[in-house]
Amino acid sequence: MRQINKVDYMRHPNDIPDTDEGNMRLYYELELLRSAYESEKLSKQIQRYTQIIDVLGERGLYVPFNTDLAIDVDLRKYDWYDMITKPIPTPGEKESQSDFISRCMDAIGGEYEDKKQAVAICGSTWRESRKKK
Repeated sequence: MRQINKVDYMRHPNDIPDTDEGNMRLYYELELLRSAYESEKLSKQIQRYTQIIDVLGERGLYVPFNTDLAIDVDLRKYDWYDMITKPIPTPGEKESQSDFISRCMDAIGGEYEDKKQAVAICGSTWRESRKKK
């Protein structure tokens, strides 16, 4: 794959093929948009970023968010954000509580500004899974 050094604002993300190469292009554009947004704060970046996230979500691909980046913080204001965050993992049958909470925090810890909230969700998920048995 050739090096991508600019964002193609003229081509809608839906027009980029749903192939490994096409999806890698979308992920690479996300990184370019993040760096441009952080340095310039341009509204054009957030619009394209949102389009790419929508397309990746429609394709069933994970969209990584970072609680420290301004562009991701701005996107958390949108209603659709909750629909594409990572799902809460399910505890394994013989998995210990501490192992599950560690794995769960790796999966969803970055989705919450307050880490205590993520720990509470993981703990609650583990307890609920044990009640069902």
